[in-house]
Amino acid sequence: MEKTEMLIPEIKLIPSPTTEEAKAAVGYKWNDVAGTRHKLGGEPTGENVEIPSCVMCKQPMTCYATIDSIGDDYDLADCCVINVFVCLNCGTTSSQIDQAHA
Repeated sequence: MEKTEMLIPEIKLIPSPTTEEAKAAVGYKWNDVAGTRHKLGGEPTGENVEIPSCVMCKQPMTCYATIDSIGDDYDLADCCVINVFVCLNCGTTSSQIDQAHA
């Protein structure tokens, strides 16, 4: 029987900068959504997401986290996110950068 992707319950992450420099780095002057899409689990975020298969054991990988762009000074290719995938069978990881809207 072929294993299917497992969905981890979505856990929203809220940035909590601890220094003045970090506080100044967070957020966008022109976009209220970018920088707010950090999370653990749930469906991967993005327009062209493809659930990868593990390169080691060929099983479907699970979205473990979505990391959003930080702010104007640390933007990922026009407000992209990074989806981090893990193989819960063997521990292999993979990531993808993708354009994401609201």
